[in-house]
Formats: sequence, structure tokens, C-alpha cells
Amino acid sequence: MFRAAGSRPDGTDLPTGARRGTSSSRVGARLGLALVIVSLIAGTLPMSSHVPAASPPVSLRAAAEKASAAPFVPAVAGGPRNVLADAPCNTSANSEVAEAYDATLGYLYDAWIGCGGIGFSRSVDGGYSFSPAIVVPGSGAGVASAPSVAVGANGTVYVGFVLDNASGDAPHVARSSDRGVSLDGGAPVFLPSPTSLSARDSVAVAPNGTLFLSWIYSPDASEDQQQCSAAGACWFTAGDLNAELTSSSDAGSSWSAPTPVNPNYPDGGITAAPFVVAPDGTIDMLLETSLVGGAHTLGRGTDQFVRSTDGGSIWANVTPVSNLSFPSATGWVDGSLGLGSNGTVYAAFDATNGSADDAYAVASTDNGTSWSPALRLNPDNDLAAHGLVTVVGAANGTAHVAWLANNSSVGWSVFAADLASNGTLVGAPLLVSDLVGLPSLAVGGTLGVVDLGVGAFAVSWSYGVTYARVTDPQVFSAVLGEIAPVDAPTLTSVIPGEGQVTVGWLPPSGPNDRVAGFVVVWGLLNQRTFYNLTFSSATSFAVVAGLPVDYAWYFEVAATNGAGAGPVSTPINVTLTAWGVLRGNLSPANATLTLDGIPVTVTNGSYLLNTTIGLHLVVASAGRYAPYSAPTTLPWNGTVWLNLSLRLLPGEVEGDVLPVNASVLFDGRGISVDSVGHFDVTGVDAGTHVVSADFVGDVTVTHNVTVVAGDVTWINLTLARANGTLHLTVIPAMATVSFAGHPVSLSTAGQANVTLGPGTYVLNVTAPGFLSTQENVTIASTTTDSVSIVLLKAAPPPGQNGSGTTLPLLTGYLIVIVAIVVVAAVGAALLIVRRRRNARDPGTPPALWETDSPDGEDETAGSEPAPPPAEKPGG
Repeated sequence: MFRAAGSRPDGTDLPTGARRGTSSSRVGARLGLALVIVSLIAGTLPMSSHVPAASPPVSLRAAAEKASAAPFVPAVAGGPRNVLADAPCNTSANSEVAEAYDATLGYLYDAWIGCGGIGFSRSVDGGYSFSPAIVVPGSGAGVASAPSVAVGANGTVYVGFVLDNASGDAPHVARSSDRGVSLDGGAPVFLPSPTSLSARDSVAVAPNGTLFLSWIYSPDASEDQQQCSAAGACWFTAGDLNAELTSSSDAGSSWSAPTPVNPNYPDGGITAAPFVVAPDGTIDMLLETSLVGGAHTLGRGTDQFVRSTDGGSIWANVTPVSNLSFPSATGWVDGSLGLGSNGTVYAAFDATNGSADDAYAVASTDNGTSWSPALRLNPDNDLAAHGLVTVVGAANGTAHVAWLANNSSVGWSVFAADLASNGTLVGAPLLVSDLVGLPSLAVGGTLGVVDLGVGAFAVSWSYGVTYARVTDPQVFSAVLGEIAPVDAPTLTSVIPGEGQVTVGWLPPSGPNDRVAGFVVVWGLLNQRTFYNLTFSSATSFAVVAGLPVDYAWYFEVAATNGAGAGPVSTPINVTLTAWGVLRGNLSPANATLTLDGIPVTVTNGSYLLNTTIGLHLVVASAGRYAPYSAPTTLPWNGTVWLNLSLRLLPGEVEGDVLPVNASVLFDGRGISVDSVGHFDVTGVDAGTHVVSADFVGDVTVTHNVTVVAGDVTWINLTLARANGTLHLTVIPAMATVSFAGHPVSLSTAGQANVTLGPGTYVLNVTAPGFLSTQENVTIASTTTDSVSIVLLKAAPPPGQNGSGTTLPLLTGYLIVIVAIVVVAAVGAALLIVRRRRNARDPGTPPALWETDSPDGEDETAGSEPAPPPAEKPGG
């Protein structure tokens, strides 16, 4: 993983060189960086220059601040452009970089040891720039090492690492479901035992989505022996080290039981196990295997190839990839395996040939059964170290390989080359790094290499340089073998908005146009100053905001990739204005409308006007209606509909009532009446309302009142006393009756009911032959009174009774009564006399008498009369 910090100044390994990073914290300094800066290289070359954006005028400063910080970089000639990938974590040592590529979107992902755990960043423009680095969640909870990165077909990003903490050390896998924007906490793949050791993981995704993870595992760490340099770099000298493989079919939520790969488990002597997964699911793995002697002592090692066609259960084709070997005390863990699109398998490794440490590569076209002769990659023949060699298969059947070399006279540099299927170079090696690493500064122990298609590939690495005032191992990335897009995108639309425009485009479609992103360029038309924003290849439109008004602008778009930007599109010019549209309907149609106090024309209740954007005051008014007043904001080049329906003003009802203490109701609701009988009702809707007054003994008064909006309606309420009833009886019934000056009709019985208001009235009664009468009669409110009138008979006219006078009616009655009494008395006397006579002469009955017989039978005329009774003596 790391070159031993105790390596010789000439770059060769110490006799006890190390495989850095395979020890546990239990035996010290497992993966800590022991970086000793011995010397600085004077006159360090700067990064390749960038073309800055033109300085904006002061009036456009706001727009410039919204532009991307990344400048617009056209295609560059010469070597590849180096890009810093670990900022802002580059202020401390970063190392062991791994890289992956999402060909669907053109995104690059880098992971490394740093940022307080495992650092992670991404590039959405094919290596043109990288996002600010973040730390993988959970990776800071101990000593993290051995990062690896893979991307699934669905875009899920996986970051593997080994974490050593109080619970032991175990491989972990974190994932991102949002294309690298964020990651979840890396969960352990399995729970280690306190006596075990894990190191050097690799992660890969099969085409069917199955996730695989390999790592180095020692079931008994007490068997592991390490040796460290004075600078802190360590390596294994003994141990029962093995290669383990596990898989997950649910994106890393659960994992299968680990399967040992090496046949002589648990004493395998394996120090690295990188692997690739073929499109058919076949797994190819490269084992760095050391000879194991007594007490698990590690001897010289070789790189061996194994293959599994059943998902990792059974492994075959265990063959060495070359006859070259490496000493057990080597400073690298850099074996690498790649798979070309035509099935060619590539292996890369470093080995010692005599006293030199060189980078090698081999190829196999028969699934690893046989291999091409080992190809020495570095062209120099000095004793400098050449390691960290990494290979990746390419889309055209070839492969890309990169390595880092410590050139003794200069310092550390990164080189790269292309490999053919027969294992030979395609062209000469290229210098990738444009800075030279400090010769005595420890460097990161891995490289990241990914194929970008169309003959291009990206390389990421870390080494100690002085860059941005920082002298520490930092992570860089570069793109090789790529040309900028040949064709320009098609700019389809520029749509004005509120202080902004929306730019749309179609990507170029030429066969050599590998597009990793787009850059939108705009500026003032008359000055040709420009600003820019960069976007990923998945974007087809962009919003350019913060544009000042009343300027003429041009807009262009270019496609970009790691080699820079291609030609720009045909521009579209837009002049933004500061006008908005206000329109709507107004009710009533004759209402008056003003905008900021200025009259607005209203036609048939509708209005339409163009005016400046921003805040305005709209006021509408009409007679008998409540006015409308409200602020209204008009957007940039937008339309605001404002329909206004004014509300009628309320009316008022006012008046007096008599008596003053009467109760007054308005629409059935009691209202207040003051001490003088005045009332006032406000807030009354226009229309018809009911007002009534009531008082005990008075007749209730009810009126319908029509209220006009905004007007006062007066109404006076005067109550009258309630009527009473007179029940009149008159004798004789044919009398003539007048009451209160009005005739009254009597029934045949001489009766009548008269209803009048309370008061005293005059009653006149007359009848022919009777004495007339006149009386005062009082009627009480709401009551019924009865009055009987009997007229007296008038005296007869003179000459009718011999005296020339007319007796009063009462006198006549008395005479009749007296006559009747006299006649009755005479009759009674005669009856007595007769009975006495009959008593004296019982034989002589009286004529015509009616008596009741003793036996109760009547005596009738013609009967034999009884003799009268005898008179008593002295009678």
C-alpha cells in the first residue's frame, strides 16, 4: 500500500522491504502515515495553467458571483491536465487512492485514506473537476485503510475499506444511491473475532448486480509477524494470511458466508487478492502468494491466477502469470487484474529482476491458462523503484496500465501506457504527472486506473509534492488518450425568465465525441465578456440567474471531457427587458382603477397594461362600493392576472319610535333604543330589511325598509293602543243604534259587537214607541265589555185613554196586574161560596166546577148532583 518510508534515496527497497498496510493495530502502526520530509525540490513545476474567465464589469458582479468557480478550459495540447481531487482534505497526508467510473453519466469516483477516515469525491465532468471531498460515514471510528470503489449498472456507488477499532478489524462497504452525493455508514461485512486480522479489500459489481468483496484474512493474528522501518512503514514476515470472498445480492445489506480462495487455507501466505467479474459472471482473481515456511515464515512470492465460474465457490486454473518473483520484504501491494472487452485477461505487478525493481504486465487470451512473456513497462534501466502498477481492460479489447517510478535523479512520477492483447505496448509510455514527487517522501501505496471509452482512460494517484502551499501526499487525477469533443452541441432554446434565462441544448452525436459534461458560456453581446457554468453529461438545460436588466446577452454551449471543451454552439442572443404584464377583469365595470396613482384604462370591465417589474400599488374604487387597495408584484417578463370584484358598501337605518320605551326589532334582532326613542343600525347590506316595534297594550308596527348601499334610510315608528270590544244588547231589537257617531247594526236578537280603540264613546239608542236613551260607554284596550239597553214604552197620544193623557207603560202594566188580581180574588170568593152552598145542600151540585174526586176521578156535567149540606145551627 505504501512504499516503505525507510527506502534508499535511490528508490530501491531496503532488504527488508514491506507490504504496507497488512498488519493490525495490535502489533503497531498498521496503516499510519510516517511521512518524513527530507528535502524539498526547488522550483517545483506548477499545475498546468487554466484560462481564467474575463473580469466582469462592476454592474455584472452579481452575475459573476453566481457563475461556476471552475474556469472554462478549452482543449489543451501536450500532456494530460492534472486535477487535485482531495481538496479540502489535502492539507494533511492522503494516500492509497482507488477510482471507479460510471459510463452512463460519465462520473468519476475517487476514494483514499484521508479526511479523518476514508475520503471520497466525484467528478461529474469526466475528470475536468472534482467536488469537495467528504469523509465516508463510519470510516473515522478507528484506523481505516485499503479503500476500493465500484459502480453498479444502476448507478449505485460502493466504497470498501478495512476498519480497525476496539471490536477488531473487518472489511466494511458503504454505498451511495444518489450518484455519490452522499454515502451511508459503511457496515461491516462480517463480525471479526478479537484474534483475527483483515486487510487489503477489493470490491466489484457483476453485470447482474451481485456485489463481491475480497480481502486478506488471518484467523489467528498471533501467528502474524511484522517488521517496521524507523519511519513507521510495516510489512509481514510471517502469518497465516488468506484470500476470502463474499457476495451480496441486496446491494450490501446482507452477505454470504466468506469463502476461502486459496487451496491451502488457512496457511495461504496471500498478501493481496484483486479480482474482476466478467460479463458472464466469471470471477478472475490475482493472488500475491508467498512461500510459507516453518512458523508461517513468508519467503519469496509470485503472482498466481485463479478463476471461478460458479460465483466463487470453486476455483480452478491456478497458474502463475510469470516466472518472476518478488521478495517477501517488498514495499508494494500492487498486483492488479484487468479484463478487455474481447475477453483478454491482463495482469500487472512489480517484481525484482536482479537488483532492479520493475513494473511488469502480461496478457492471456485463453482465460488465464497461458500468459504472454512478462513485459517490462518502465523504459529506464536504473535501479529506481517502479511499482504500484495497475491495469484495467479497455472497451476496444486493449488495456491501460499505469505505474509510479522514483527516478533517482528527479523524484516520483506517474507513467502510463496502452497494452495490446498479445501483451505488448501500444506506443511509448506517457508521463502523466506534471509535478515531481519528493524523492524521500513516502507515497501512497495504490493507483486508480479506469477506462473512459474511445481510447481514453483516467489515472489517479497520490504522492508528496508542494502544491497549494501544502507539502504532503495529495490525490491527483488526470485523463489520458482523450481528445476534446470534435463537434459542438446544438443550442435549442434560450427562454427569458425573472432575471434569468433557461438554456437548452442537444449533445453532439459524432463518433469521436466522448462527452463527459457541458459548459454554458454567456456574456454581454457588445463586449464579448464571458462567464460559464459546467454541468454533467446527463444535463440538457441550465438556468443562468442573476442577469441585470436591459442588457443584450449571448449564450453558447460546448461539450467537455477530460481533454477540455470542444467548439461552442451557434450563439443565441437575448435582450432582457424589465417589463411585466398586469391584466384582469373589474366589477363593477364602471369602477376606476389606478396603478401607483396613475389611472388605468378599463374597457367593458377589463384592463391590460405593460409596466415595470417589481412592487406596485393597485387601487380600484366605485361609488357605493368599498375600495380595493393592495400591493402587487410583477415578475420579470411575466403576466399577473388580478380580477377585482368590489364589494358594495354597507348602508344605515336610523329613526325614532313612540312610545320611547317600545321594543324595536331589525330583521328579527333586537336593537338598542335610547331614552328619547332614537335608534341607529349601521353596517347594513343593501336590500330589503324588516323593522318592527312592539309595546304592551299597543298594536305592533312592521315596515319593510329598502337600504341603498352607502346611504342612510330613515324610518319613524308610532304605535297605537290596541282595540277593545263592546258587546251590546238592546231591547227592543228593532231599535236604531249609533256608537261614536257611527250606526251599529243589531242582530235579530238585538245584539252587536263593536271594536274600537280604548276611550269613552257616546251610545245613542232610539225606537218608535219607546223612549230614546243616550249613554257614555268606555272601551278598555284589548278587553271586551258588555252593555244592555232596555228602552221604555212611550205614553199613548192624547184622546186614546179618555183623559187626554198617555199613561206610562209601567202604569199600564200595573193596571193589568191589578185587574188580574181582582178577577182572581172574585173567582176565589165565588168558589168558596159555592162550596159552602154545596155543603148545606149536598143534593144540589153547583154547575161547571172542576174538582178533583176523592177517588181521584173527575166529576162531569150531567151527573146526579149531591144534595147540599145541611146548615149548622146558627149559620
